[in-house]
Amino acid sequence: MKKRWYCIPAVLALVCLVLAGVVRVSYQNAGESIYNYGFETGNTFDVVFQEFSVTDVNQMPDKLIENSDIIIRAKYSGNRFVTGEGFYSPVTVEEVYKGDSEFNGKQLYILEAVDTYTYTRYVNTISKAYLPLQKNSEYVLLLKKVQFDPERKLTDFENSQYYPITQTAAGAYRLSNQKQTKVFSWAKNPESMNSLAGYDIPVEDKKQLDIYYQLKSGVLGELGIPLTSS
Repeated sequence: MKKRWYCIPAVLALVCLVLAGVVRVSYQNAGESIYNYGFETGNTFDVVFQEFSVTDVNQMPDKLIENSDIIIRAKYSGNRFVTGEGFYSPVTVEEVYKGDSEFNGKQLYILEAVDTYTYTRYVNTISKAYLPLQKNSEYVLLLKKVQFDPERKLTDFENSQYYPITQTAAGAYRLSNQKQTKVFSWAKNPESMNSLAGYDIPVEDKKQLDIYYQLKSGVLGELGIPLTSS
């Protein structure tokens, strides 16, 4: 009888390993088809203003730049890792505007706060006004370094992890010659990340779209980056 009790922990451990494997495989599969999942994002930049206790949009660019650990121009070429924590999107650094110039030419992993539901085929950044990085697009990224336990020995992958400041589109500006005018309606016309390719920020409110471009103009202007970059 006693031997049977010893089997219980082993069985539980085996079940955990199997479940972990299933979850891991499901995320790998999601990475191939996730761009056709239903997508929804937040609709305001209120969280940005609350975080920095600012009411005037013209004051925000300086705050964003000051509080960023590094600011870079980078290109996302695809092949992100999709996990329960979010997207880990590799970018190649093309220019450094704030931070160590040794980042030039290096690969960083941008942690994007995205919820992925494989069973319902749904993706959202619902609490943030944010569209995940788009393949083969260049961005100006205002980044914070992902923090780990200071006593922990980090891998190269962990050392290369950053996230957009405030985890909203206020920290990620796609460089494009075109200015978006379209606003969206999730209830009437569901979208996917594929259908949103080529847009900057799929909000439902024209006022929030205007705020995004005010922030973009202010940040890029402070950094001396032409708005017509592509």
